Amino acid sequence: MDRTGLPGPRSWVGQQFPEGEGRIPVSGVTWYEAQAYCRSLGHRLPTVYEWEKAARGTEGNIYPWGDEWRDGLANTKESDIGSTMPVGSYPDGGSPYGV
Repeated sequence: MDRTGLPGPRSWVGQQFPEGEGRIPVSGVTWYEAQAYCRSLGHRLPTVYEWEKAARGTEGNIYPWGDEWRDGLANTKESDIGSTMPVGSYPDGGSPYGV
């Protein structure tokens, strides 16, 4: 949020983010905050169509890995983790684009 000048989510107030946790997905930001961050880097958020293709692959799968559910390929309610996981924690659950 330092990069955009925006205040960030209220849930972040007073929080310290430990070194080495840069691979944890950011949560609690609005679309506008995410868009401002992307623009500050000279990028943009994907369109809904780009995101769908990235997540479903060229075949339009139901899940990134295919059309059949497979346990252990995503952080879901059933995994009972209850929080975000570092990016790359589920490499076998990725789409053909690595999403």
